[in-house]
Amino acid sequence: MAQAIRNMEAEMQNKKPISLTHITLYGLLFVAVILIAFGVKSLLSARAGGTTAKTPAGAVVSLRADKADFDTAEDVTLHVTLTNPNDFSIRVLKWFTPLEGVEQPLFTVTRDGEPVTYLGAMVKRPAPTEKDYITLAAGERITSDVNLSAFYDLSISGNYEVMYDVTSIQLYAGEDLAQLNKTGHLTSNTLKLFIEGRVAPANPTLYPNYPN
Repeated sequence: MAQAIRNMEAEMQNKKPISLTHITLYGLLFVAVILIAFGVKSLLSARAGGTTAKTPAGAVVSLRADKADFDTAEDVTLHVTLTNPNDFSIRVLKWFTPLEGVEQPLFTVTRDGEPVTYLGAMVKRPAPTEKDYITLAAGERITSDVNLSAFYDLSISGNYEVMYDVTSIQLYAGEDLAQLNKTGHLTSNTLKLFIEGRVAPANPTLYPNYPN
């Protein structure tokens, strides 16, 4: 581009007439140089972006149901999928997953905007040890089915919203928590369901210690 400009200046100094064809060619050359410069810059930026390390993320939870309407005789079954989106393994405290059953309120449930009572077990546990964590390999996903009607008061018909929602500073193993730079929080998408009322589960009165 600089050479083209110098050539134009030289012609003007020599007072040689510049034809319309020359002006057009110089103009096209100028535009071409600009486009090439921007293209190279974009390519370099794209390559630089491609080498940027992926930001570590906590586990991802998603909810799914096979249908949106449940009558009184049907269990309200949810499919809960826990995914590790990282390229390294992470350890998650299994108490805050449904992999071995539901022993505390893992879901936030509302009916027509009003909170719904959790009626499942509330198990008291000692501080977690290494064996209380499950390991999710890079990219691994695990799915568990949960019968919501066995743990929450769904005795009144209505429009329900369900979201997986747990928080604990012990959710991830210590080293993983530091690497992830995340607080111990798992939350999912929200399911909107119409559920007909059914007999509520009995509210447990015993709160056993988690066996070691």
